[in-house]
Amino acid sequence: MKNVLKLFALVAVFLFSSCGGSEPKDLADDAAGFLQDKDFKSFVALMSDENDPEANKDQAMFIGLMQDKLSKELDKKEGISSYKIGKQVIDEEKGKASVEVEFTYGNGSTDKDKFHFKKKEGKWYLTM
Repeated sequence: MKNVLKLFALVAVFLFSSCGGSEPKDLADDAAGFLQDKDFKSFVALMSDENDPEANKDQAMFIGLMQDKLSKELDKKEGISSYKIGKQVIDEEKGKASVEVEFTYGNGSTDKDKFHFKKKEGKWYLTM
């Protein structure tokens, strides 16, 4: 029985940690993972509240653009093989944050980038 409880606890920790967090660094990790998996729908969902009809209206168009353009770029580089989350900078006064990310591609090349976030009603959202 103890082993079952340990297994359940381990699975619960994994599930909750993979759902993202309230800090920009956690969301950057989610965003990079979504790009690695070419899960553009989940990536775009990090940009707005799911209950915001105005933002959701533009999501389908943005997902289509990513599938068309970004997917081809990632294919040229043989996909994202790994990524590393770097420095997080938060400006609470302005409600803005950035997180450095280094991507390593299947062809061995690397890129450094930053994800930018904006805080709205106490929640962080990815911005472009």
